[in-house]
Amino acid sequence: MPVKETKNSDSESIKVCYILLHIPVPSETFVINELIALQALGVDVHTVSLWPSRKCHEELMARILNPVYDITGDAFQQKAATSALYPAACKLAERYKIPGGLALQAVLAAEYCRSLSIQHIHSHFATEAALVSLLVSKLTGISFSFTAHAYDIFRLNVAGETFPDRRVKLLVENAAKTITISEYNRNHILSITDPAVTERLEVVHCGIDPERFKPCVRTSLGSVTFLSVGRLFGKKGHEFLLRSFRQLAFTCDARLRIIGDGELLPVLTKLTRELDLEDKVVFIGVASSERVLEEMHAADVFVLHSITGSDNDKEGIPVSIMEACATGLPVVSTRHSGIPELVIDGVNGFLVDEMDCNGFANAMRLLAESPYLREQMGHAGRELVSEKFNLFKETQKLREIFSALIQKSSALETTKVDRNFHDATVIFSYRVKMGLLKNRVKNYFNQLLQKDHDKGF
Repeated sequence: MPVKETKNSDSESIKVCYILLHIPVPSETFVINELIALQALGVDVHTVSLWPSRKCHEELMARILNPVYDITGDAFQQKAATSALYPAACKLAERYKIPGGLALQAVLAAEYCRSLSIQHIHSHFATEAALVSLLVSKLTGISFSFTAHAYDIFRLNVAGETFPDRRVKLLVENAAKTITISEYNRNHILSITDPAVTERLEVVHCGIDPERFKPCVRTSLGSVTFLSVGRLFGKKGHEFLLRSFRQLAFTCDARLRIIGDGELLPVLTKLTRELDLEDKVVFIGVASSERVLEEMHAADVFVLHSITGSDNDKEGIPVSIMEACATGLPVVSTRHSGIPELVIDGVNGFLVDEMDCNGFANAMRLLAESPYLREQMGHAGRELVSEKFNLFKETQKLREIFSALIQKSSALETTKVDRNFHDATVIFSYRVKMGLLKNRVKNYFNQLLQKDHDKGF
């Protein structure tokens, strides 16, 4: 998903380091697009990958100006363990109950940030990367922030902890700013943290490039194509999508195309056979962003039956729905997590309760039978995404947050320097006065000795 790269020369350049679990990774093009968009706004962006980088998105990554620092290379454990920062990093990890292995990564990331004179640190997801950022911030004094998404603040058994609340609370209360992608997430974070963090908690949406995902002219003739995009695992709710589609598949001319791969593919293909849908459902598998765009232009309705997983995993606001809306597709989805902030029921699509197959099928049927309704809802969705989920507008918000944090940090540093200068001045003045006093005492005793000498003592 390419983004514009118009250099913003009017803004003063700032230097930011993104500490990430790994970059690139196939499912996180939104992070790469954010970095490219920040570069276009004059931000000097550097990246640290805590896990080995994956070979993917070569064209997008080629537009990242600075190379990724892959910590896992160059015998990092031995190098970190011999650093002067390592003892302090271990003590910090122990104090905050952070896995000791992250202290090693924090040491190298801290040295990297110092060497580049980084002004601010940011991470995506409230997991290991944000924990390392916290340690780096404490080691260097550089402010840090992070973006909380969904699985990282809801799912069980993440980052070595059974429950996420302690980790999320720790990060939120130590970060200079916590950013999250939905009001739903913001309310959840506030419910588990100190109210004092309210002013340090911001909503910045993930966004898409509306110039790339443009609407197209769709015909109202022939079969109606439903499209779903998402990895084939629990919270995407594909089982309920298939069962919903079964209710209308033989009463109207409709097809369902599913993009994505994952652990549930064998289960879902078996269910497709059991529901006698083999001629109407196509599993496309993994697809490039170009192929996804082609499929969206060929589709009539976008569908995603998101649910809360058995491990409490949840969606954020799916980028696939943003892309679908940008191309002018109406959406059928669920009242799940932040989705109602993007899909307004009855405006740019329909929402039903999780696992409500009857309600989902009825919404699909309404759109299948009304080309006019599809067109009107598609137009409304395009307008909503262009205004509220626009990559460039949201990235501008992010840049402004980073700039404000850097200015605040600089002001605090100046105050600290001024205070140190004041203290030094007081001490110097005190020493000067003491020196004068000593000289006066010395002169007084010399005078007494001289008088004694004159008297013949």
